[in-house]
Amino acid sequence: MKSTRNERTGFTLVELLVVIAIIGILVGLLLPAVQAAREAARRMSCGNNLKQLGLALHNHASTFQDQYPAWVSQVDNNDPSVKLNPNGSPSIVFNLSPPDTHRAPGPLVQLLPYMEGNALFSYFDLKKPQLSLWNLPGQPGGVNGGLLPSTVMNTKLFPTTICPSSPDAPCDYYHPVTAILGVPVNTPLPLPRTDYAAIRGLHDTFIPCIPGATVPSGYSHENSPMANNGMLGSHMLPGTSASPTRNHKNLLKFSEVTDGLSQTLCFIEVAGKQLEYFRGRATGRPAIVGSSTNTWWNASAADWSISKHVRGLSGAGNPSDTNFNPQAQGCSFINVWNGTNPYSFHSGGVQSVRGDGAVFFISASISPAAFGALVTRNGGEIEGSAN
Repeated sequence: MKSTRNERTGFTLVELLVVIAIIGILVGLLLPAVQAAREAARRMSCGNNLKQLGLALHNHASTFQDQYPAWVSQVDNNDPSVKLNPNGSPSIVFNLSPPDTHRAPGPLVQLLPYMEGNALFSYFDLKKPQLSLWNLPGQPGGVNGGLLPSTVMNTKLFPTTICPSSPDAPCDYYHPVTAILGVPVNTPLPLPRTDYAAIRGLHDTFIPCIPGATVPSGYSHENSPMANNGMLGSHMLPGTSASPTRNHKNLLKFSEVTDGLSQTLCFIEVAGKQLEYFRGRATGRPAIVGSSTNTWWNASAADWSISKHVRGLSGAGNPSDTNFNPQAQGCSFINVWNGTNPYSFHSGGVQSVRGDGAVFFISASISPAAFGALVTRNGGEIEGSAN
């Protein structure tokens, strides 16, 4: 006999909702794991970038008799050619006040040939100031008379210098100096950016955070050896009767790293420029603002010549407050403020590479004494653990 009872062929609404809820829970559990895996891959790629920088430094030293580039190369003031534009006219930039306007391209440019960046490196003239027409892009988009092709205005031109975990940021180097060279007022001047920087030495706000350390009398961030004795740091050398101008030392030797290459930082993350980040949050303003022009401005006028003094920061305050001061003095220093200090978008610390080429993750909880020992190349410290 044929049954007349209707057979159920679908789901009830309750069953469907239960299945959807289970799927939602599983996705919620899976997404953090996927994000963690992606960040682990980005952090590994960032570490590889720093590894390439460390190896490039050693390859440079192998080529130049155990010498590697200091953070800044001061042009020779006694060389008449550096005072001229490519067309032979007097260089306006060279007649401006030093030292920023007289600095040649920094280590990240000088190491390009040892990182498969020969084509890019060939555009630069290391004997001319970074801000001169010899080392800036020309029109369209650049400065009038600039020799470099517009290709160099690609802010991601050399990805090895950018951490994959760092959010995208503008890279505009408009400044009154570039306006003098022919860039219309407030016109963007994009140039390649980097998330890695050399540390020149210790700022006078950081030194008191080291037990037993005091700031020497007459401490000068430009001239004092302690302020410029990072592995790539270089202080002003005394002038002589033949050359009265005080210049930075352009090259250093591994033998000058008396604390040991494995105990001294070479490059470290200072990520997210040119936007300002404080305690993991974007403040919504440029990292450094010109007081009269409201424009971005970085040390030595270009990311690739940038170097930092490690500051002691309080790490307190709300960026939304009108009187917010990210440089308020204290003893915090890692992942607090990317305007001057080591900063990354990795959880818990920053990536770094030491003088021997080894890549290390430095915890944000490292003590000032241990970190100060890692910064100085000739401080005589024996403590160098970053854990």
